[in-house]
Amino acid sequence: MQPYNRERIENWVGDFCTSDAIRAFPPAVRDYAADVLVRFLVAACDVRGVEPGDVEESDLKTALL
Repeated sequence: MQPYNRERIENWVGDFCTSDAIRAFPPAVRDYAADVLVRFLVAACDVRGVEPGDVEESDLKTALL
């Protein structure tokens, strides 16, 4: 993965983890959310070798499994 794409994912995850949306999850989940989300989105990009903005549902399903 290109460093720029990883940085973009990290920025997206950071935005989510500092938003009010993260409050819907218990503190134990919030502690690990950033690491898990970055790994998940990187894996989704790697499925087809696409950029973060081009990830599709099938990429997410494959990365999750």
